[in-house]
Amino acid sequence: MRMGRRKAMKAIAGISAMGAMPYMESRGQVSERGAGVYVSRYGLAMGGEWDARIAVTGRAGAAEAAYRLSTSVKGVAFDTLLIQDI
Repeated sequence: MRMGRRKAMKAIAGISAMGAMPYMESRGQVSERGAGVYVSRYGLAMGGEWDARIAVTGRAGAAEAAYRLSTSVKGVAFDTLLIQDI
């Protein structure tokens, strides 16, 4: 999807509540590194299975992707992709 010049990017990693531990979330700081290339930096408060969501909104519409990542495994696994009109 071509997003046009105006776009908003969000990156959020969250881990589900377990026992007495509440849901935790880390919001990434997103920066543009070049034409269509973005980098997000975030910290994970603890080891475990995290859900990472990347969302982009622009003139042409919006898209969101969800990934599953683990602090004990290299890489991420693609979970879902949602493209919607705004």
